[in-house]
Amino acid sequence: MIVIRNHKSEAVISERGAHVDSLVLAGVPVIKEYHDRFSTHRGMAILFPYADIVVGGTFEFEGKIYNLPKNAYNEGNYNDSIHGLVIQKRFEKIEDDGTRVVMIVNLNREEFVSEFELKVIYVLEETEFRCIMIARNIGDFNSPVMLGAHPYLSYNKDWRFIFHDPPVNIIYHDNENVKLSRISGNTIEKMIDSSYDNAFFGSGDTIFETLGYKLRIKRYGMQFFEIYDGIFAPNGSVAFEPLTGAPNCLNNGFGETTLSPGEKLSTSFTFSLLL
Repeated sequence: MIVIRNHKSEAVISERGAHVDSLVLAGVPVIKEYHDRFSTHRGMAILFPYADIVVGGTFEFEGKIYNLPKNAYNEGNYNDSIHGLVIQKRFEKIEDDGTRVVMIVNLNREEFVSEFELKVIYVLEETEFRCIMIARNIGDFNSPVMLGAHPYLSYNKDWRFIFHDPPVNIIYHDNENVKLSRISGNTIEKMIDSSYDNAFFGSGDTIFETLGYKLRIKRYGMQFFEIYDGIFAPNGSVAFEPLTGAPNCLNNGFGETTLSPGEKLSTSFTFSLLL
């Protein structure tokens, strides 16, 4: 277990999956802690080399079919692959100065299209938490890749996300096609009789508001995101998942990045408490 601190802020991080078990900013609990034994039902999981879903657990790349583990069984889904391949892997800590930690893990050729090195950097300021992810193709083959994270934000009674700058579009997708539909207005709010499990496309700052605190979310190179507060979300939490691509992008291509040997994909996001 790794703990980084800065004044009244603290992040507790597990070497397994580089998972953020808890996050407190200036004394305010921001990320919801343990709910059950599944890392994507609590805290903040790192998602790589794909995030969200790969329909049927299979995709084609450069004329070859690849099969992924059908690992969505914990959500009652026995057909698809979700959340990538690193949530159960043990990351190596290579730097730790008390407020910043650097962790690293590798994927081998038997697991995915090419070999990869994934570096995750967490930086804690007095009122800000930053997550930096750098994926490098260290193998000999071109490979698709996607990066994401799965943080559950704590809320009190109600919540809403306020979007600024470019319009936000909800994503409708199947195995080959993607359709975008602009949301009405510039907010997404907690529903009384329903829940969210929806993907969106749109950049710009996002403000998360709930009783007791506000959070500014900045995303860099992550124009996609998902909002989820369904049955697997801990009580009093809503997931806001920054992503580099759309759900099932290994099949539909929307937001997929291809890295040649030696190339890297770098992306990051920040949570800043608004006092």
